[in-house]
Amino acid sequence: MDITKLLKNIPIGRSQYEFDNFIIGGSNSAARQVRALLVDKEEYERQLAQLANTPDTSRYTDAMQKELAQIDDFLGQFDEDQIASVLSNFEDEEGDYWAETLGKAAAIEVLTNDKVSTETLGRLALLPIEDFKTSVEVTNKIIQYIRQTTAQLEKELFDDEPSELVTGIDIRG
Repeated sequence: MDITKLLKNIPIGRSQYEFDNFIIGGSNSAARQVRALLVDKEEYERQLAQLANTPDTSRYTDAMQKELAQIDDFLGQFDEDQIASVLSNFEDEEGDYWAETLGKAAAIEVLTNDKVSTETLGRLALLPIEDFKTSVEVTNKIIQYIRQTTAQLEKELFDDEPSELVTGIDIRG
């Protein structure tokens, strides 16, 4: 089996879908997003420079180059002044970032465990009151949205009995 040939045409690093939805789409702070991308870019460039003369690293080098290209494509949409302007708002976005981040965490915990964990509640309690209020609003909106959407989908999907139970994909064809 030629593993190199099999892996040649699929992304070894993250897919574009993953980058768009979990790297770019997963951020709730533009300044944190840009900072993370710049730090990743700097690290990839450092590692690629170190690996430039090392044999047998082509797959990993290729993955880093592809991920670096994703970052460059995204950041290339903006000029340096726009990026600097976004980064200058870092501290101003922190309250919103933490309110939303902890609100999301609390919502997930309520949906999975029927309560907010002591750790998350402790972190929420450290927020200034306005950010705490925002976080509670975020928590409740997410819980309501997920419950309503799930109920609607279950009704649409399971109004009729399924003709067969789908348990997974058989890769044997």
